[in-house]
Amino acid sequence: MDTKKKREFWALTKKIFIYSFIFLIIISFVVGLVYSPWGRSNAHVNAYNIVKIKNEVYSYQRNSPFIYLLGLIRRDVEQRFRGQLEEKDINKYIVAQGIELLINYGMLYQFSKDLGISSSPEGLRSIIETTIQQVLDRAPDYGLIELGQMEYANLVLSGQNGDVINAISPVTLAELYSYYELENYNLTAEFLFIDITNYIVSRITENDVSKYYEENAGKYSPEFSAEEVTVKKMNSAYQFMQDINALGWNKAIEKNKGQISYNPSLTIKNIPGFKKRFTAAQKMKKGALVEKPLFEDKEYHIFRITDFTPIKKLSDATKKAIFSDYVATQFQDLRNKYDVEIKNSISKAEQFLKANPDFYKASQVSGMKYIKADKINPVSTVISDQKGNPVEIPVLENNEWMDFLFKSMPNSISKTYYTDGYIVIMKALKRSINRNLSYQDIEKETAFKLSRYKYASTTKDWLKSLATRYPHKVFEENINKIISPKENAE
Repeated sequence: MDTKKKREFWALTKKIFIYSFIFLIIISFVVGLVYSPWGRSNAHVNAYNIVKIKNEVYSYQRNSPFIYLLGLIRRDVEQRFRGQLEEKDINKYIVAQGIELLINYGMLYQFSKDLGISSSPEGLRSIIETTIQQVLDRAPDYGLIELGQMEYANLVLSGQNGDVINAISPVTLAELYSYYELENYNLTAEFLFIDITNYIVSRITENDVSKYYEENAGKYSPEFSAEEVTVKKMNSAYQFMQDINALGWNKAIEKNKGQISYNPSLTIKNIPGFKKRFTAAQKMKKGALVEKPLFEDKEYHIFRITDFTPIKKLSDATKKAIFSDYVATQFQDLRNKYDVEIKNSISKAEQFLKANPDFYKASQVSGMKYIKADKINPVSTVISDQKGNPVEIPVLENNEWMDFLFKSMPNSISKTYYTDGYIVIMKALKRSINRNLSYQDIEKETAFKLSRYKYASTTKDWLKSLATRYPHKVFEENINKIISPKENAE
């Protein structure tokens, strides 16, 4: 081959190599866009720290375990909620579920690493393809591998055939007899209590919620009434904004007659052609002027909000959301507002009981709620009142309360307990055991309930122990950034 042909050959080879390299880069980029936590193209994802478990930080970023968890959850919930909730609400639900799963999986994963437990490559491939349902047509990235290891730790430690269940020994005859006796050992008790949240909520009026809506209507109103001016050119739009600032809205319109289009009664909805204006309106209050001209539908728009959808015309779901948000955002102020009233109610009950142990009458005098419950036993999973309704206060979850009920003398009145959003006074009335019980009457159902009781108790204690060993922190300030990335980008 002569020198000229050699040069042409190497030039051609070089071009083929360069084009092939560029092609591979494009392919890898496109493949990278295929997966997104929200089921859409995700060319750029800002990285945000989401959860820290002990010393390990888990983030929202491309190819992270959290991204894959969000994708898994979306597959499960999208069909159920599509058309019923807005995209932002679906995202909020998915992120909340993802964080809860990430914390549980993360604790188990760190515990498994401390124990030296990890999956084989074959086992990991099986988990990724079946449980996580990802097609392995290429080498998995680190996030998918880590999520696979997390799922493996979950299956090995707390799955149906995991170590936790296997650590629970089979039910012995002695345990069965003891459980049967405890089940037939019943206590009757009376309770005076205030559920602080319900107490406050019951005093909220329609007027309170309406005032909150008027201040925050932009978040909830499905449409907005507005006055709007439109112009074709950007310079004209900004000049009109200057006129508004100098002269006011009405005089600015008067000055620019013939150069602007004016609509005194525009309705802004979340529909094509109005997206930018609707997003801006959601952040505005009644009477507010848009911060800057918005270019939409081939024109520049300057508008001010004149009204929102009246609260009475909102859907029931939206009204509930407004009420819940009002309680959540104003709770501490409401608590302070009713604190004296709550203390007076408790004081009245305590003073009455010093002279008269009648809990029912004390309830009438003080305004505290009254409940009488029977068939309470040391292995109860639910406590009901005499009408069969579940008792509203968390008696079974509080060891101090249970100790008082089962260790105090009959008709003893407890101190006033302040805990978990409840204020409670209790009285143990009587304890009794079924003298006619016979071990021959024990049925399979009793053995099943004992097994379930042992598993629930063991799992609960184990998870508490894990949470203590691997403390976690959620980066709350970053949550909304991934629920509404577009809003936070503006």
